[in-house]
Amino acid sequence: MIVIKCLLSFKKLPIAERPIFATGIKDGIYGNPTIFMAPPITAAIFEGLINNFTAKRGLYENGGSAQQPAWNAANTALIDALVETATYVNTLVNGDENVVILAGYKPSKSHSSEVAKPLKIQGVTLKRDADEVSGTLIADCTAQVGVKTYVCILTEGAPLPSNVKINTAGQLVVESSSPIPTPGSPSPIPQPIQMERTIIDFNQNRRKEFTALTPLMTYYATFFGINGGGVGSMSDAQSVVCL
Repeated sequence: MIVIKCLLSFKKLPIAERPIFATGIKDGIYGNPTIFMAPPITAAIFEGLINNFTAKRGLYENGGSAQQPAWNAANTALIDALVETATYVNTLVNGDENVVILAGYKPSKSHSSEVAKPLKIQGVTLKRDADEVSGTLIADCTAQVGVKTYVCILTEGAPLPSNVKINTAGQLVVESSSPIPTPGSPSPIPQPIQMERTIIDFNQNRRKEFTALTPLMTYYATFFGINGGGVGSMSDAQSVVCL
């Protein structure tokens, strides 16, 4: 069995890079509460340790040796918190390096076994912009361990029709929705298209911002995940009326 855990190499980081690294850990741990449900340190305390590190370092650089004991204590406290948090993350890894990466640490060893493709994305949300900017919607979903890219399909006026699907090979397939006439038969009557516009966001991050949308139009968001193992199935759609 491959044992994967968080590397503690951050102890050797240059002083200037330590608060940057710690901020990345803060975002990774506390930004994904569905994965990291019970961190040993609260977000407020962790952020306070980062701020104290930066403040005490500034005082030491400007105030000289008299400020060194306080700076040493702040540095030790931040490193200890990073080690304690890494130990907590290690309890959740279970052979999956993506848990370590999601937390912001570096894994001790690459996972050599076959990567499983993503599961169906859950927790999809589609909301109006918090500042109530006209024509702007924000889509998001629950983080899933192992997903490298979150793809969101935003449709205008109607959800994705049943003829749009992901096949077993992980390919997005759009089948013809109109019958193909046989030779000599009348052409089928064109059906009205209810879906006005489709926007596909291929950026890796979960949070998607869509702008220049049509006010008072209903929009539908559908997600699916991608990683080295393949493409996951589509999520359930969520809808909202744009301002």
